[in-house]
Amino acid sequence: DRKGLGELVKELLRHAFNSVDSQIWIRNEGWIRGKDSDIEGCVCGQELLLAPGADAKQFYVDIAASRLAQSGTLERWNQEVLDPVSKNYILTGAVQIGLAATMLDQVPGVSSCSFNFFGGAGRGKTLLLSTVASLFGNTTAPGHGSAGRNGRSIIETFGSTQLALQAKGQASSLGPMLIDEIGTNGSRRLDNFIYMTGNGSSRTKLSSSGDILDSPPKGLFYMTTGEVPIASLVSRNAQLGVLDRGVDINIGGGAVSFEGQEEEEYAFLPEDVKKAVAAGIPNQYGTVAPAFIKALMSEMDGQNWKAELEEIRQLLVGACARYVSADGPGRILTRFALAVLAGRIALRNKVFSEEVV
Repeated sequence: DRKGLGELVKELLRHAFNSVDSQIWIRNEGWIRGKDSDIEGCVCGQELLLAPGADAKQFYVDIAASRLAQSGTLERWNQEVLDPVSKNYILTGAVQIGLAATMLDQVPGVSSCSFNFFGGAGRGKTLLLSTVASLFGNTTAPGHGSAGRNGRSIIETFGSTQLALQAKGQASSLGPMLIDEIGTNGSRRLDNFIYMTGNGSSRTKLSSSGDILDSPPKGLFYMTTGEVPIASLVSRNAQLGVLDRGVDINIGGGAVSFEGQEEEEYAFLPEDVKKAVAAGIPNQYGTVAPAFIKALMSEMDGQNWKAELEEIRQLLVGACARYVSADGPGRILTRFALAVLAGRIALRNKVFSEEVV
């Protein structure tokens, strides 16, 4: 009984020493909250980032298998990755959504969502996921060799079981969960996946000894790719709750096109942009997330993110048809507004270079 053994050890130590300086054992990456739920810091990979006024001595960081990894510098990432990315509005938006995923627990009123980038084969969908991955760590795409890159790839595939993906979603520390090839799902399985993840992937259960293994709902952005939209994969009986928990973003070249996206001028990734991004991400990755986390912690006390988010959302509502601002579609606009807010924070704290964007 490991729990009983732990209590015994603490009791023995209490009698052995008059006073023992205790530390908080940090075993997972992500935000660190104090007793009053205030942010005291964040762990990125093996690096402890402290909020203003927090004491590093109270934490003991021991991450067994970190998800985040680094290579290169933030300055070089801006030059070699963000520079070509900024020439494509969908790639730029995807990067902002990736950063926004770190803010889900910091801004009220934003819910989990799956963003699906769909289009024809060879359009650069997997490259898009690798570009978002470069914010946080290893950019290796599924089925590709990772020689020379630190850490493990943070891009998953739908070849995993639904429960395994939900468990990985729960274990995800910072940023979005990236999953390639959504089209390998059957409709019923996809319905359940989108609905469950949209509700936080909570799977609280009992252990064999009768103890409750708590698994509270967790807000998370999922970013997926495929050759078809989510709308064509979910079953006919899917509820509205499934549809407004997923967003389809057409990058062209597939069987489905939207008005204004048929022409070649709307090509997703011109060859020069694709080659430049593909050349940059194998060597420059993982330096953005720590810088962005520091930016968030520096703004937490003095910045009214809730009001700024609402201001951005109203701008988006004003640009859309009147029906878009109601119910489910309104929640989707709030998620996009959070992505805009993340981009603003990155710019004003010089995480994104103003010379590039």
